[in-house]
Amino acid sequence: MIRVKNWSKFQSYKDRRPPWIRFHRTMLDDYNYQSMSVDSRALLPMLWLLACEDKDPTSGLIQLEIKAISFRIRQPEKTITKCIKELQAVDFIECIESVTKPLQDSNETVTTETETETETETETETKADRNIIPPPLTLVEKYLLDKNITSFTAEKFFNHYQAIDWKRGNNKIKDWQACVRTWVGNNKETRSGEPKTYEAFPV
Repeated sequence: MIRVKNWSKFQSYKDRRPPWIRFHRTMLDDYNYQSMSVDSRALLPMLWLLACEDKDPTSGLIQLEIKAISFRIRQPEKTITKCIKELQAVDFIECIESVTKPLQDSNETVTTETETETETETETETKADRNIIPPPLTLVEKYLLDKNITSFTAEKFFNHYQAIDWKRGNNKIKDWQACVRTWVGNNKETRSGEPKTYEAFPV
């Protein structure tokens, strides 16, 4: 089951049948939205429409399996699954109950939104972000931008670890942000703009 975060922000006329969604003009300048892939940006309003169909239109819930969403959106299941992970990573949705397990990697953790969270909460580094393996390229780009890291590109970092299946030796990487910090440290030590040996870094 999927839940749209801050659902009331994207909903209008919830007491009508059918209910309507509201697409804010501010989405044009929403960094998280614009940094996602084209597929994920296209899927998000479709998920809002599906959330309108719940028996309680104020719940923000999409009580459909990936297969059903794939059919309704007319997109392959693989694409839907990838986009849902990306939407979850940038906090537009959360996956709960039955949908959580198939969408999660073994090390991934989902944080649950509480009633005290507001639409104006600031972006923070969460444990969930660290445990997304592999992270979306857009999330790596955002992290480098937030930390003002310019000694290497997000694409270079992402492609390197993607090529070795996000492992060091035989061990799966548990914290990709720690890997970024290690790259920064090694760049400073070698002054070459590139770490000497990536696989030797401690987990």
